Amino acid sequence: MSQIQTIKERTRTGMDTIWNERDLGYIDDNYADDFVMHDVVERRDVEGTDAYKEYVENILTAFPDFETWPEDVVVGSEGKIVVRYAWEGTHEGPLDGIEPTGETVEARGVAVFRTENDELAEAWFYDDMFGMFRQLGLLPDEFDQ
Repeated sequence: MSQIQTIKERTRTGMDTIWNERDLGYIDDNYADDFVMHDVVERRDVEGTDAYKEYVENILTAFPDFETWPEDVVVGSEGKIVVRYAWEGTHEGPLDGIEPTGETVEARGVAVFRTENDELAEAWFYDDMFGMFRQLGLLPDEFDQ
């Protein structure tokens, strides 16, 4: 298996292990201790593996049936990996102060990961929050056109 194929497979395994199998130990084993996740849309940074695990747990609490899958994985230069992914889940728990709506959401996003010393060191997430809020019924009707 080529190095690019290995990186792609490891990325897919990581997504499945963390998000679908709910095994947050994968983060401890494969992410740098000073990992930083930049939530570009919400303009916030999540710093450190403990904070990132808490971020993941909050999403899994809000969407207990959350499932994600990569649609494309591209290996770039300088240790960068780009993942276009989709996810779905039913909003059954609180999410950043938003009470559960019971609505099922299917959304997409793009993440860019930077690796360093064979660990994930940094990530930039670009999620379709507008689409998610629209599906949750949290936007006025004129946005549904």
